[in-house]
Amino acid sequence: MNNFLLKIGLFLLPFAILSIPADYFISRNLINLKDTRFADKLKDCAIWSDIYDSKIDVDVAVYGSSRASCHIVSQILEDSLKIRAYNIGISNHTFWMQNLRHKEYLKYNKLPKYIIYDVDIFSFTLFKSLNNIEQFLPYMLYSEDMKPYLDLYNVFSNIDYYLPFMRYYGQYKAVLLSMLGIFPADDTWKNAKGFYYMKDMNWNAADLERAKKQTEHYEVKFDALLLNMFEDFIRECKAKGIKLIFIYDPEYIEGQKFNKNLDEAFNYYQHFSDKYGIPFLNYSNDTLCMDKKYFFNSLHLNKLGAIHYTRKLAHDLKTLNLIQ
Repeated sequence: MNNFLLKIGLFLLPFAILSIPADYFISRNLINLKDTRFADKLKDCAIWSDIYDSKIDVDVAVYGSSRASCHIVSQILEDSLKIRAYNIGISNHTFWMQNLRHKEYLKYNKLPKYIIYDVDIFSFTLFKSLNNIEQFLPYMLYSEDMKPYLDLYNVFSNIDYYLPFMRYYGQYKAVLLSMLGIFPADDTWKNAKGFYYMKDMNWNAADLERAKKQTEHYEVKFDALLLNMFEDFIRECKAKGIKLIFIYDPEYIEGQKFNKNLDEAFNYYQHFSDKYGIPFLNYSNDTLCMDKKYFFNSLHLNKLGAIHYTRKLAHDLKTLNLIQ
């Protein structure tokens, strides 16, 4: 029996030894891959790297989903308000993963003076699938902080967190992308002030029209767990002396009409705003919402819209004396 176990151990030893450099190679290449063709997948890797390397030292951090990362131009905030800003938005994720990013950001970096929270209709929704999984792979090994958040999706087993390379088994897209990391590429998409990806696109009605054909209205489900977690987040920020500002970005008017319970979402944000004295700037009725030229779909501003909106936001923050 002992001889059998010894033989098995000797057989597996080369794989165990090779797993460490293989893990390092794939992880580092995913982190370092800077190519505009894959920016939507890899932008969040760059932000996670800045977080874990303790590189974020700013006055204002912008939180939220893809609406934050597509709409808020950090450089405009900096130039207009004379502050340091960083866009920490995480695409295709709601407050569940936004809260993980918040926790890790505060753990490894200096506290910001302000957090501009870009809330949206999906903020308190729990997605059933783990979107943009590639962004988590380089950082989850031995991470006790990521594990409870990722475990919700039942994608990884316990062994994936503790044995090198195991989490990449079956992740063919991530491995393929890592291979591209050995080649030079255009890195203009990465901004030292967080991620902002210019969506220089014209209006595309296909998504909204397709949705309308499937159902008359779309109703969002608000999860009690996330509502409670969000309130804990508010209390944490107040305890740490971080000032919160809620914003709701412009949204194309036809898209707003398609959401059956948008007012219910506004009621939640207004409730937290009133209860904790948090400013809430709601741009859902802004003139931008009436013109398709500022959008590439019903939820997201294009490059022209983002520039106009960020300038307007900066002006309002200054006029209302919300950021000093």
